[in-house]
Amino acid sequence: MEQITYPDQLLSLVKEQWAGDVWKHHTQKVLPPDHHLQTLIDIAFHASLHSEEGRPLNFRIGYCEPDELGRSHSPLRRDIPMPLMNPRRLSVVEVVRLAPAADPHQLLMGVHLNAEEQLEIWGFIDSGLYWWEYERGERYRFLIGLPPDCLTVSSFQRGSLTISRGGTILIQLKQGRLIPPMSSNFSGDAFGGFIDHICGQLHEEALAKSSADEAAPQHFDEEYTRRFMLAFLQRILWRIEAAQHGGTILIIPHDWYPDDLRLQQQIRVKYLLGDERTWPLLVDSLYLHSKYNNLQNQTVLPASPRAVQALRQAYDDNADLIRDRVSLIASLATIDGAVILDKKLRLIGFGAELLPQAADLQEVLTPNSDTDRKPIDNFGTRHRSALRFCYTHEGVFAFIVSQDGNINIALKVGNDAIMRSAENLINNQGIFA
Repeated sequence: MEQITYPDQLLSLVKEQWAGDVWKHHTQKVLPPDHHLQTLIDIAFHASLHSEEGRPLNFRIGYCEPDELGRSHSPLRRDIPMPLMNPRRLSVVEVVRLAPAADPHQLLMGVHLNAEEQLEIWGFIDSGLYWWEYERGERYRFLIGLPPDCLTVSSFQRGSLTISRGGTILIQLKQGRLIPPMSSNFSGDAFGGFIDHICGQLHEEALAKSSADEAAPQHFDEEYTRRFMLAFLQRILWRIEAAQHGGTILIIPHDWYPDDLRLQQQIRVKYLLGDERTWPLLVDSLYLHSKYNNLQNQTVLPASPRAVQALRQAYDDNADLIRDRVSLIASLATIDGAVILDKKLRLIGFGAELLPQAADLQEVLTPNSDTDRKPIDNFGTRHRSALRFCYTHEGVFAFIVSQDGNINIALKVGNDAIMRSAENLINNQGIFA
């Protein structure tokens, strides 16, 4: 059996992230003493190496006191403490025993220091399915509050941990690899430039629709548009990862049409579609978000409850349609070959074979790995094919999901083919932890 370990610096990295500037305007939260925090991480890691009938043992552990919970005035009544009459000492055995009963999509194991200064499982935190659906992009922030503001240690894959606070990832460990949050959201790099171009077009179209409606504001946050687009892409990649088949999403320029010679000579698309339904749904979502915020902020003529309810229904309906698109695109990636999208997310086709190119490409620049450059032969067939294609075309990039769940981005920058991790595509958001 493969031996999996975690780095010694994990504790110090967690503490560094916990004290970061992102939390300076939040309520002060104290971590457990170092030796207890280390014990909590140790127990969670060793529990993650266990399995249940051959399946990974999934769980979430929240470090907090029961009386810190259940204070929300939300009618949804999330984060309800469920104390055990007989609390249990935190141990690998107890986590393994309780994990099958504590569905991590809804329940966290509540842990604190007891009167004897020992880590203890005091009970469970019922966070409801809304948190899971929100973090997977299936629910929207204005419909719910925030996840419990506490240290959370989760595992959804053997030998892997996600450590977070209030739904914000502090650091991830994936089978021995540390994956820190992407604090820049890729701003300023080549991939960020591609995303900025796509988001700029989306923002302009949503703004035009908003400006034509007197009930919507004439401007809204460009950063929200950017995070919204990144979240949409992330959701597709998550779905592909969950299928454990792997897949490739290739993004090509908008002016490459199915009958374009550039496309036909370089990509053999087995199943052509030319479907354009995704982009209008994203435009509508941004418009509805903007309109909803405007209704909520009205002070002179407050919106009627009926108007707010009708808008929420429209927003929910749009969210359902976007969820369907995410599922569709991800499912097409399970067919051998790449899914082809353009920069306005037109679904050109799937089952695509990227024809041999750039045979002279020998090395790949890997900026966020332990080695700056790696021979291209170090990568699998799916990665080599995408790297060579992107190296040939500077205006193209690809998302590659391997069967073991690693998510990467391939693109060309200058004279280099770049392969970089996309595990945390959007900062402060990711798999619920």
